[in-house]
Amino acid sequence: MTLPQFLKQVNGVLEKMPEEELRSFIIDVAQSLPEGRRDSFLRMMKNAKGLSHKTGENPGAKTVHDEVEKMIKVLQEIEEGERCLDSEYNEEYDDWYASDEDEVLFMDGDRILPDVEEAISLLHKCIDTEQYEDGYNLAEQLSITEVSATGDWADYEGSPLGINELYDHGLLDGSFDNMVNESMFLAYIGNDISERAEAMFRLYENLRPYSFQLKKVIELGGYVLPEFDKFIVDWSNILGTRNGWGIKDMLKEAQSMLKDDNQILENARKHTDNHPELYKEILVNGVDSGEDSRMLDIGEEALKKIPNNYKVRADVALLTAEYAYKNNQKSFQEYCWLEAFSSDTTFTNFFRLLMKHSNYSAFAKTIHKECEDGYEKFKNNRNTTVYRSGMPEENDMGRNDYLAVKFFEGDFETVIKSGMSEKAALGWSSTFMKQGIALFMMLLYKGETLPSGLGSMLNMAVSGIGFDAEKYYRGLGEYVDEPLSSTDTFYELFDEWKSGIKVNESDYKKWMRMLGNLIEQRTAGIMGANRRNYYGECASFIAAYGEVAESRGITKKATILEKYRNEYSRRRAFIQALRNFGLKK
Repeated sequence: MTLPQFLKQVNGVLEKMPEEELRSFIIDVAQSLPEGRRDSFLRMMKNAKGLSHKTGENPGAKTVHDEVEKMIKVLQEIEEGERCLDSEYNEEYDDWYASDEDEVLFMDGDRILPDVEEAISLLHKCIDTEQYEDGYNLAEQLSITEVSATGDWADYEGSPLGINELYDHGLLDGSFDNMVNESMFLAYIGNDISERAEAMFRLYENLRPYSFQLKKVIELGGYVLPEFDKFIVDWSNILGTRNGWGIKDMLKEAQSMLKDDNQILENARKHTDNHPELYKEILVNGVDSGEDSRMLDIGEEALKKIPNNYKVRADVALLTAEYAYKNNQKSFQEYCWLEAFSSDTTFTNFFRLLMKHSNYSAFAKTIHKECEDGYEKFKNNRNTTVYRSGMPEENDMGRNDYLAVKFFEGDFETVIKSGMSEKAALGWSSTFMKQGIALFMMLLYKGETLPSGLGSMLNMAVSGIGFDAEKYYRGLGEYVDEPLSSTDTFYELFDEWKSGIKVNESDYKKWMRMLGNLIEQRTAGIMGANRRNYYGECASFIAAYGEVAESRGITKKATILEKYRNEYSRRRAFIQALRNFGLKK
């Protein structure tokens, strides 16, 4: 609560309080005072004799204007470099060990920082005395004030320090966020409605806070700001034309404060290129609105307007698919699944199409082309991608997603050639080797329930290809009454897919030889490098291989486990890992 708001409420109570009640209240306050404050309380009472503050008057306001003008001149002198900080490298700082010490130490022989802190304190005083225009002028000057530093900082960095950097280096007391919020409040109240939004955004750009929430300004205003309905339209329009850190969150907040649904939709239409997520927010917020038909129309419009290469379009497609399901439009729902894969070519979006589309074969060539195009873009861009701050994330298809799709398309030779041909036994974490082995093991296994080794392969496959049950069910319209298990869901789908795959004997023998060689290579590499934390992984590969061989009547799992125990008989930790997967003592 600001001082003016507080005084108005106090006056409101006093107007209704009889003189005897007021006298009694003052006596009660006097009795509650600690001994050290009694003299000052008496002085306040004596000085108050004969004074009368009308409701809304702000004591001290007449002097604030002069203080602000004087302080602005002081800040301008600092800005011009008439006074500077000095600096030197901190010999205690060690970049290699994430030192808590500052890398550069600053000295303030010219007493700049006390003046800056006084200026920041004056912002609050302007709010308390309702000197909003003066306060805004001071806030604007603070936002552009930069402090020069001589010494090592000038050699190391060169650029002067803005207010945010002074806070970052611990040179100013108090909260930078509070300073930003008070400055933005003064910009709001201290400007006409026609200039208000622009003035606030200019301050935001100058101060460069890590984040900003308009609701903090609303709180400073006692939750009532003049002409807010007009302002929030202007504010959302300004944010819609910008990109950068924090802008999306600020725009999302602004959209939530608009009262007109048509205005919310109009903003999404106007700012689709910069902020396609506005359509997504409308669809998310419309889930319980009872307007499923209208939401379906908005989703269909969004799919036409949002550039196809923006990943957020996939989210919009799946939300629209949910509305299509509610409106009994099955064919359009399936079209949305295809569009989701087109804009975000992940394995999960592919798997949904493969397992749920009623006519997958009719679109197989289209899906295959999307996959090839997405992966080609990834290969071309992976070393040259330029990050654009705040811009929508663009689609490409990572190598592991691509190889997982190839596997479930039945293109096993491509998977082996492109994903399982690593020569080194180590450094597999960023490759397709582990999930490739796991998927082939599960494909070759003849059995219904997975033993321990193949259970580990299931977990490895799910983790490696990034399958997420919750994401898989998006757009299906299927109600799930309990948390989904990604491993259980994937195994159920894998089993269904596997029932349509025929593995001939020659392929089985060839793939088992390949898997056996890879496991031997991996185990030898891990043992040679003494990577004890990977013993369990090797044991799971060995156990799974034995379980596959046993399921096909080739050899016993126990025989294979014994073979590796004998080969590495001096590795007690490794033998214990084999026991965890069924090796007999």
